[in-house]
Amino acid sequence: MNKKLSIVNYQLSIFLVAVFFALPLKAQVNIGSDTTPQSFSILELTTSTLKGGLRLPQLTTDEISKLNTAGDDTAHGLVVYNTDTNCLEFWNGAAWISLCNYIFPAPPDPSTVTDDVPPTGFYPYVGAFWKSAQTGERLIRVTRPTTNVYLPLTPNQEAAVDGAWSAQVIAGMDWIVLDTLMTTDRNVGWRTDFTPIEANVANGNDVGFDNSYRVDGASTYVTGTMNASNPKIYFRIGLKGAIDSDAHRYGIVLLKYKDNTMSQRIWIRQGEEADYLMRNSDPVNSGGISERTACKQFSPYNLTANELNKQVGIKGADPNPGVFTQYPSQAGAFFQWATPTNIRFAYDPITTGIPTGITTWDRNSITGFWDSLGDNYETCPPDYRRPNDGSTGASVDGTDIRASEMRQSLWLNPQKNELSAVATESETANNVYGYYADGFFDRRKISAPYGVLGLTASSNPTSVSTGSYQVAHIGSLFYNTATNASLFFPLSGYRNGRITGSGGDLQDAGKGASYWASSRRTNTGDEWQQKQYIGISIMSSDRNSYGYSIRCVKN
Repeated sequence: MNKKLSIVNYQLSIFLVAVFFALPLKAQVNIGSDTTPQSFSILELTTSTLKGGLRLPQLTTDEISKLNTAGDDTAHGLVVYNTDTNCLEFWNGAAWISLCNYIFPAPPDPSTVTDDVPPTGFYPYVGAFWKSAQTGERLIRVTRPTTNVYLPLTPNQEAAVDGAWSAQVIAGMDWIVLDTLMTTDRNVGWRTDFTPIEANVANGNDVGFDNSYRVDGASTYVTGTMNASNPKIYFRIGLKGAIDSDAHRYGIVLLKYKDNTMSQRIWIRQGEEADYLMRNSDPVNSGGISERTACKQFSPYNLTANELNKQVGIKGADPNPGVFTQYPSQAGAFFQWATPTNIRFAYDPITTGIPTGITTWDRNSITGFWDSLGDNYETCPPDYRRPNDGSTGASVDGTDIRASEMRQSLWLNPQKNELSAVATESETANNVYGYYADGFFDRRKISAPYGVLGLTASSNPTSVSTGSYQVAHIGSLFYNTATNASLFFPLSGYRNGRITGSGGDLQDAGKGASYWASSRRTNTGDEWQQKQYIGISIMSSDRNSYGYSIRCVKN
């Protein structure tokens, strides 16, 4: 064969190769040279004059999916170039595998990574959760901003996140795995390639879930492209194995988008037992304190009850004990701090007006401090209790936070005093707003919640299972960069306890939340609670008659 092939001869040679492969020949072929191919080669391309490469078939993701490779053993090893993801892909007999998942940059030092403010209409996942024995898929699906009557966007705003994206494990590389395979559960609520029956969706706590929906392989890096024709980021996170039932481990997956110019950390947690977020050994120099002395282990779940809109047993006792929700993203129940009637009632999280079966919302105050009241009003399960904001036997004005469990346990820079929801008076240094993939929230269609002052229907998608007591919401995730520990709080809303106007109505679901502390400003009212809104956390005080969430701490 002539070593100085003309372009025409080169193209003719390619054609001949195609013919050879169509025939049952076993001969070795070298195109571009008279040199005998190596013994291990069937085909070699060599040339000393023409400079170029091998151009494989270029197909879109949709075109690749129509190649009918499933069930055909002869398709193993088929290679194409995906023009949507700009990656080589090969068929392994069960799925198309992107080679981009196996060629990736070195992970950055987690301590150098920060989050960018997401563009308007873009709602990222900020964390994922597994129990200690769980390993199965958590689904990260983030959609492109879309204009609607409640959130009008310009074309530039809709395209604000377009371009290449990547997800990479940067902490926990020995136990966290990623892939981009579509879940095999056809009932996942947001799927559009099937007609899902969301009531039949598999959940992360289901028996057999981890075997049925495992994430195989060892990839810690995946990529894709978001644009108008492919308006989503999608990948799966799985774990390699279980840990001891009382253990925890934490990691980070870094999502980069908008041509990999913007970043969002996804904080990974395995372990359902209460754990420290901030520890007494963590440094502090704010709020008038130079050391932490009051850090406690918080449960990852909100408090609820087996039966709602009914009285809860004292300290988790029968009948109707206080229990934790099944998943961290679930709202759970609302509780009044302490009232003369409707004692220890657990109110439901979805009824827009006064809860079903409740004739009158108790707005009366009660005298005393938690040291004496707690024996009759504590609703946390055995070995747990409400966290304090300082003393539980005397008035607390917020000026001395040396004993505040809430401020020291959750905030990187604890602030003193009663705070307002402005950046200069709130803790924003170690909390982030977004979705939480816990095997429940990530498997359902996200929509707007119910609530008198909640988000309007068809507006910001913040909540799932909105017509059920299992409702779950977007929320605030607190993190500790020294340990990678994380703790999620859903923005469950609250029930109104104002002296005038309607009482007990649901407000701010999917928009804000308040979590009771056991401390109060005076012995007749104004109880301390932590308020959370979009990216903001403050300590404030309100009447005991409000219905707020409770997050228990370990005794």
